[in-house]
Amino acid sequence: MTYPLDAQSIPLDTDSDFDPNSTDEDDDNDGYSDSIEITEMTDPLDAQSKPLDTDGDFIPDSTDADIDGDDVLNEEDLFPLDITEWADNDKDGIGDNADLDDDNDGYNDDVDALPYLIDEWLDTDGDGFGDDTDHYPNDINCWSDADGDDVNSDGTVGCDQVQVGITDIDLGKIQGHNGFTVEGENIKDRMGSIVSHIGDINKDGFGDYAVVAKSFDIGDNLSVGKIHVFFGSHIKQAANIDFTVDARLNG
Repeated sequence: MTYPLDAQSIPLDTDSDFDPNSTDEDDDNDGYSDSIEITEMTDPLDAQSKPLDTDGDFIPDSTDADIDGDDVLNEEDLFPLDITEWADNDKDGIGDNADLDDDNDGYNDDVDALPYLIDEWLDTDGDGFGDDTDHYPNDINCWSDADGDDVNSDGTVGCDQVQVGITDIDLGKIQGHNGFTVEGENIKDRMGSIVSHIGDINKDGFGDYAVVAKSFDIGDNLSVGKIHVFFGSHIKQAANIDFTVDARLNG
């Protein structure tokens, strides 16, 4: 109890923020609430006593889904305590950012056209497919000819990149590592009306694709299109990408 007419009679206020400890949620003003400090077994009245918080985001490591603050969740981060690393393609214990040869093929990343593929390092035509597996290593628009007939689907001589006539696809077997499905932002946007390989635009050794929603809907204007770029990766992706529920995919 304090006396309002006595300047020397003031409430207990450890951090001198004019919010008495009795109502102050952070008595020592260290950025961690009293309740969190009690749970973490640190002293809520000592600003120097703080929970372990590697990335300094005021979420203790014990409850932080991304301990090092590198935007990669702990369960997906091979180096959860290192903000500069999260993946190790060749599993040599050196993170990909520090590793000079991410696929351990003997060619450093700066001279390796496909730095995440141990069996490839040359990509003469820059289409994202290594020369060893590229049936047309000097043609950026072609890379495979599964049936070996050197004939396009339209009957002309060349590669056969688009398989025509496939109707039976078991979507239940698509698990991310063997493909993924994409749902547009609305039923009118014609998502997937155009799909095109665009080479390896981010130079990570994996082919990238542009998928067009030809009639993306903005108000009543159905003639506005939208292009989504999908970057190839050595990391397993989600089996389904739904633009209607994940705003992070748009932008």
